[in-house]
Amino acid sequence: MSDYLNKVKEFVHGWISKRIPGLISFLNILCSLNFGSDCKDLLFTSPSSLYTLMIQYYRGDSRSADYTFQMAFLNPIAMYFNKPDLAGKLMELVKTGNDREFNELIRKNLEEK
Repeated sequence: MSDYLNKVKEFVHGWISKRIPGLISFLNILCSLNFGSDCKDLLFTSPSSLYTLMIQYYRGDSRSADYTFQMAFLNPIAMYFNKPDLAGKLMELVKTGNDREFNELIRKNLEEK
């Protein structure tokens, strides 16, 4: 299953790199400094931590953080699985800090693919 998860990570990374140049490099610096991990790994281990970092970056502006987080990370995941509604479900889990359920939902979609 980790090979499939790596494919999702690479898809998200490629999607962001093409559409929002520099975001991954910038976030990797912040993630490394704050969590000792890059943002791709953090997204799939502790997505709520990555979201919290986005909130801090946008100085508490949750609408901007929500928009960026969903557009940059969650929409590409939903596209990878060809499930448009998945992004909203994942966003709800991230915002409530439910990392375990987020990861279970990703795992379930990996098994279905």
